Amino acid sequence: MPPRGAQSTALTSPASAAASKRWAKEAILAADALAAHGRALVDAIVETTARGDRLGQLVRNFFECLGLAEEGAQLALRCGERPDSPLR
Repeated sequence: MPPRGAQSTALTSPASAAASKRWAKEAILAADALAAHGRALVDAIVETTARGDRLGQLVRNFFECLGLAEEGAQLALRCGERPDSPLR
């Protein structure tokens, strides 16, 4: 076991830093693609009569998981989430 306060060279190596940046970029690209699908789903939902507080909450939660909480809150209202919902 390394001494307390010692940094692991595996975590501080240039290769590890490059891999971390690559993974972060891939994660952002994946989240962007999923957000586009989520927006398309919301567009499809609002073309129907399907609305409801729970449906809106699910939409909001999906976007929150992608780091897009504000957008999710707006889209959730379009899907029927009540503005006074206790989970907002």
